[in-house]
Amino acid sequence: MYDISGLIVPRPVLFVNGVHDAIFPIERTREAFAHTQAIYGAIAPERRDLCELYEGSGGHRYYSERVWPFLRHHFGTGTKESEERT
Repeated sequence: MYDISGLIVPRPVLFVNGVHDAIFPIERTREAFAHTQAIYGAIAPERRDLCELYEGSGGHRYYSERVWPFLRHHFGTGTKESEERT
């Protein structure tokens, strides 16, 4: 739903998807990400780097290895303790 994700511009957004996700196929996620990047580029070209796609190596699951660093970097949240609980 790139039309909805485009509403977040110019705030940071992270797409997280497994390359073997049967529920949300990676091809569709890449397509939605490309559209969202285009929206960022049209509305806030200087903020285009805030739109990121992380492709996990597995299926449909939570990929904390990129989520927590992204949150810490952009929002100053996430602690080592909270990472250990996930």
